[in-house]
Amino acid sequence: MAVHSYYLDSDRRLATGLDAERMCEVITRGPSAGTLWVDFDNPTAEEIDLLDEVFALHPLTIEDCTNFNKYPKVEDFGRYLFMVLLAPNPATLLNDELAAVELDVCMGANWVMTYHTGGELACVTRAVGALRRNSANVLGKGPAFLYHRLIDGLVDDYFPLLDVLDRETEAVEDSFLGGHPSHESFARIMALKRNVLHLRRIVLPHREMIGRVLHEDYPLLGEGVLAYFRDVADHLARIADQIELNRETIYEASQMYNSALAQRTNEIMRVFTVVAAMMMFPTVIASIWGMNFEPKYSPLYYHPWGFYLVVGIMALLAVGLIWFFRRKKWV
Repeated sequence: MAVHSYYLDSDRRLATGLDAERMCEVITRGPSAGTLWVDFDNPTAEEIDLLDEVFALHPLTIEDCTNFNKYPKVEDFGRYLFMVLLAPNPATLLNDELAAVELDVCMGANWVMTYHTGGELACVTRAVGALRRNSANVLGKGPAFLYHRLIDGLVDDYFPLLDVLDRETEAVEDSFLGGHPSHESFARIMALKRNVLHLRRIVLPHREMIGRVLHEDYPLLGEGVLAYFRDVADHLARIADQIELNRETIYEASQMYNSALAQRTNEIMRVFTVVAAMMMFPTVIASIWGMNFEPKYSPLYYHPWGFYLVVGIMALLAVGLIWFFRRKKWV
């Protein structure tokens, strides 16, 4: 639980760990003062108050930051641009439900504020690492480029997850092609289906949101950064296409499972049918000889070999039936 601040002044000197008063001073001075980035990582109640005291965010923005949002969105408040982003949690991949981590990003004239409570975000960690190596490359180009870097990094984190889903889907398909479907394989394909659907529910709104950024007027971004956002839109389009391909593959795999299961059921029913047919003639003969009539009306009743002859007839009929089935290639 902490608030991390990074400030690159007009002389390209990096300062960290700014207090509230210094942050207010930088924001008040505007772009001529340099660029400020403040990251709220699981903040306390006192640290949340800085959203109002330092950045003077709208109450609705503060509410969105402190409450989990199911869908991404972008809002222009004039003085700052606010965006809600959702990143899948890799630790929950292939579980019953894929969890999402929310990243809230605000950008002003010379500052960027990030807010997240769901654990460490790879895009933020990478940006901090790049900043420590070369602060001018991260903060020296202004807040809009840092804004893009964070969004682009979050979107790129989808690709490794899709690779994992691809490998898992192929593994399940191979098990189905082997002709041995199991409940475990079916459970895996259902988990993959839920994961892909959850990813789709996250990615498609992101794609619409970035489309709005490209086609609507957001003065804080500037024309120079919009070209980079077009690249983000291309990445989201590729991710969306890959998700749709995974959906189709998973559907085909589930159909393959149903076909394999139906074939296995048919083979079992064929065995039962053959057994039932083999028992048909002996059952009829035994039923006739078992009727409650006088023995003198039952053939072979008093014959010393009568029992063995009847059993032999039953056996011959059963063998003949098996021969007939094999000739017809039914078994």
